[in-house]
Amino acid sequence: MKLPKTNIKEISIPEEKQEIEEGKLYFFSACYESGCKVSKDIEEVTSSCFGCYDIDSSTFWNDFRTAERVVIIDKFFMNEDLEKVISIFRENKVRLKTFKSFKIFTANANSKKDRLLELSRLLRDEIIFEVYDIQKDFIHDRFAILDKQLFHFGCTVGGKTSEGFSAFSCGWNASRIDTLISELERSGSKSKRINL
Repeated sequence: MKLPKTNIKEISIPEEKQEIEEGKLYFFSACYESGCKVSKDIEEVTSSCFGCYDIDSSTFWNDFRTAERVVIIDKFFMNEDLEKVISIFRENKVRLKTFKSFKIFTANANSKKDRLLELSRLLRDEIIFEVYDIQKDFIHDRFAILDKQLFHFGCTVGGKTSEGFSAFSCGWNASRIDTLISELERSGSKSKRINL
């Protein structure tokens, strides 16, 4: 039996998908054939997230310039990295009026003491500035928190790579590692507060 013709059209209604908050993952790699690491040696997946003059993350450093709360967990965070932090604060002293807290968890804090003291002097007394010396091998990866955003680095915080191919991700909810931060702050066996 033949069905009668109708003017009714079937329209499929797409299911409403719940948006999932996801972080962003960025890759970069240094090519050593040229004998030096310069920006032309970087393979960029998203060009806007890389610095033009160095192998670093402009995404991180741009957010760092406006963050009010910073936590760095990087046992290899070097004097060179601290120099960059200091120069950013020197460039924009007005920003210090809104800055609230800075915590650094690193290894061998005593060898970085000169730079840490310089940073301490630059920050006002009202700003919480704490330095923790990471003990043993409790931390392997490198992390940073800028306000409520968590960054995860395969290389040093800020994205400078010294080992070729590396990656970093950002956009994660920093509250998810609050337990780790608390553990680092209170446990003398995992990290120790340094008095500058």
